[in-house]
Amino acid sequence: MREFLEIRIGSTRKHLFYTFHKGRSLGSVWLVEMETSSFWFKWTRFLYGILHKLGDVLFYSWQYKRFYSKEEIRNNRFCQITPSRFFEPDGEECGTIYDDSTSCPICGSGAKQLSPLILKRYSIPRADLAMTIADGDEVIVSERFVTMVKEQGLSGMTFLPICSAFKEGHKLKYYQICPVSYVDISSKTVFGINPFDLSGATPARTETRWEKEGRKFKEYKVHHPEKIYKCPNGDNLGLNILSEAYIKSSSIPDGLDFFASRQTVGMREGVIRPRHLLFCSNRMMQLIKEYKLIGFQFELAHVVDE
Repeated sequence: MREFLEIRIGSTRKHLFYTFHKGRSLGSVWLVEMETSSFWFKWTRFLYGILHKLGDVLFYSWQYKRFYSKEEIRNNRFCQITPSRFFEPDGEECGTIYDDSTSCPICGSGAKQLSPLILKRYSIPRADLAMTIADGDEVIVSERFVTMVKEQGLSGMTFLPICSAFKEGHKLKYYQICPVSYVDISSKTVFGINPFDLSGATPARTETRWEKEGRKFKEYKVHHPEKIYKCPNGDNLGLNILSEAYIKSSSIPDGLDFFASRQTVGMREGVIRPRHLLFCSNRMMQLIKEYKLIGFQFELAHVVDE
């Protein structure tokens, strides 16, 4: 497996990389890609540490890219599935009802969905797998995907109808996918805020801002409360998953092609909810490729004894 990190930085900072490691321009943003085993990854960690101490940021966004050999893919039992298409508005904004009284008071994980998922048809992308920007369990699949599952006898999932936000009682030609079984994630899996910050929380802080009033500027304070991503109750594991997923072998169900993690990843803020990691068998991944379904990203998941 070869692992690369892609970061997007402001064009004013491109000189920190351009002299030695050329990226490419995306307008006002400079894209840099580096292999995580290279010197440039260590260099980026060093730059991030300096700027972080100064209260500044190095990059706007980041993304891991992992590439596998045919042999690695063939010999692996399970894969992690991640949707590559996201859309809005989310279900809660369209009228989906949740019971937050059942969620963890610390991380917000575990809220129960009380109504069918309600979405606006025009906002759904043309893909066989997609997720709303709210994360959580608002993952939808197309009729083509459901047909493949039934034809091939794949197991481990159920499909719930999705209602239209415009026509009461009208069902869309998409389904909410729900796992029937959950597995435990091993402590070997790395979680954190970003590749260079493995923190499980961000401390409370007060930010000073200035606002113009007439010809003068007035100072005012903005308080940001503490945010806990790694839940002490074990419900939520962190803000982002930074490594490949490692699954405890003792928790894996026999004979299922699809399942999800018992623990969640992400945060609870506004309409955003923590999400479960999704996994499938190697056979299911191969069938998705054979049927040429779109909207899927795959990474190998590893089974470990713990």
